[in-house]
Amino acid sequence: MLGILRAIAALFLIFFIPGYFLVQALFPRKGELDREFDTLYRISIAIGLSIVITILTGFALNFLGPNPDTGIGYFTTGYIVLTLLSISFSFFLIGWLRGAFPILGKWHPVLIRNPPPDPRSLVGLEIRDRKKAFHHRLMVNEKFQLLDAIEDMEKKEAMHSGEMQTYYRKKQLDLQKKLKDLEAQIWEMENSERMV
Repeated sequence: MLGILRAIAALFLIFFIPGYFLVQALFPRKGELDREFDTLYRISIAIGLSIVITILTGFALNFLGPNPDTGIGYFTTGYIVLTLLSISFSFFLIGWLRGAFPILGKWHPVLIRNPPPDPRSLVGLEIRDRKKAFHHRLMVNEKFQLLDAIEDMEKKEAMHSGEMQTYYRKKQLDLQKKLKDLEAQIWEMENSERMV
């Protein structure tokens, strides 16, 4: 049983983890790669990047030559695992500093890091309280996701007819109601911050 768990952990380390953290470091905002299939893009790019990182790590360890103490090269399981974990942790830290892991902010306010602003947003209001600023950033990101989803529903409504057109119209109206409520919450938070 322990051997199976080690094999699964090794497969994740070789084929997923380093690439996933690199993708998160490069593209910290959710929906940045694609509006609809962002998670799928992140997973597939992570697998490809992990394979490349593992191969380059192997070349780098092999290039170091033999260890003078043991006479054996550095291309061994221990060094490969240690190197891949170090690289993954480095990419994780870069991603965290760029705000790729907002869930960490829910554990403790010290871990809150805001992703770079969405280019579509207007930089204006500066919220001083980190927890409020984090919550505000999440709401603004959700607003842009709702706007994108409404636009998608409009396109789908135009492409279909009959029941499907009615379905997409209803979804669009639901999303617009959700957007209106969210904008009211954002306005209330921004207005209370201006009053301070």
